[in-house]
Amino acid sequence: MTTPVPHSIDAEKIVLGSMMLDPHVARQYAQDLFPEMFWFKPHGIVFDVVRDMVIENKPIEPPAVTMELHNRNLLETVGGMGFVTALS
Repeated sequence: MTTPVPHSIDAEKIVLGSMMLDPHVARQYAQDLFPEMFWFKPHGIVFDVVRDMVIENKPIEPPAVTMELHNRNLLETVGGMGFVTALS
């Protein structure tokens, strides 16, 4: 039997919220992290979208992230608009 990988849902939320609040943090995390590093799959999906938005120099405030998730048909997969808003 394998040992479970340590994880923290709260830490993942803080990372994503920080990215949506501070573009400098977002750029740094976009370079240093990968979606696979998030234990909670919806967090990894949101991170992947935010990282793409950082690379494309798009605004990364919660409404913009929500719209991008919607445009990619991923908004309901991650838990809807309330889920994204709660991260920030």
